[in-house]
Amino acid sequence: MHDINWQDFEQILEELGEKRASRIAYWNGTLEVRMPLLEHEVDKELISDMVKALLDWMGREYECFGSTTFRNENMNSGIEPDNCFYIQNQERVRGKRRLNLLIELLKLSTQTLTSPPYANYLDGAI
Repeated sequence: MHDINWQDFEQILEELGEKRASRIAYWNGTLEVRMPLLEHEVDKELISDMVKALLDWMGREYECFGSTTFRNENMNSGIEPDNCFYIQNQERVRGKRRLNLLIELLKLSTQTLTSPPYANYLDGAI
């Protein structure tokens, strides 16, 4: 959907509620609502488990936050990644709505907003 202002975006999130299967991405007035399929969820869990195993093997501290909703009116964006992580320096980035790693699975044949809004929430330091 296009030409969605921030207030409309907030209202849509409120109406959708927190207990839902859909995931959203919002950036500069464009809202994308997705319904992940079973295969998507299986792949998401597999990749997340591999990330956790690698972090455990490396001895890195981390916290996994699933498909948490992140939104920032100043950046005019909102995301719900498939999974997201604070890694090692979570004290530095927590509360700033910045992540060390997020996982978003995409079908190459779909149009998506993924790059612009998701990049807003990444903190490169691990």
